[in-house]
Amino acid sequence: ADSFRVLTQVVAARPDVSGIRLYERTTIGAVQTERWRTIWFDPTADRVVDGTALFATARSGQDPLGQARQLAMAAAPDGNLGAVSDRDLFSAAGFTPKGDLVLYVNREGAAPLQAVLPAPKLDGLLSTFGLQAKVAATDSTPTESPAATPTVTPTGVETPDGSATSATSTEAPSTSSSSSS
Repeated sequence: ADSFRVLTQVVAARPDVSGIRLYERTTIGAVQTERWRTIWFDPTADRVVDGTALFATARSGQDPLGQARQLAMAAAPDGNLGAVSDRDLFSAAGFTPKGDLVLYVNREGAAPLQAVLPAPKLDGLLSTFGLQAKVAATDSTPTESPAATPTVTPTGVETPDGSATSATSTEAPSTSSSSSS
């Protein structure tokens, strides 16, 4: 790759759910490729899950994931998302502060499509994990930081136990990275 860039955004952060959206842009020659994805983490089960975990399991003739797929097709700009698996369709899903679910659907050789599933239409479709993710995205109440979180200061990084490192030996965390060759 001539260049590669990744931008990150925390889309949910609570003790019971975490989500990070990644935007990747790769350039090779004159060809630029964009890709979105969301990495979800279920701390209660200590596992990474994909966007399909936001939806309840099919039961008693109901197919929440299938219903969400139909909503996504209807919300697509041209009504067509192409032949995409559920895993790929929901690979870049995140909630807005209003509770709508936004999907960025990656397409080969084209910019991702965006589809917005309105919050009221999600009623009954979300799993417990999905409801927790929605609450995390819509609740503006600050939560307590873990006790072990270091503090970045102009002179370095200070940990809760009082130890510190100088700014010359430690860099502050970054929300993006780029590389060129």
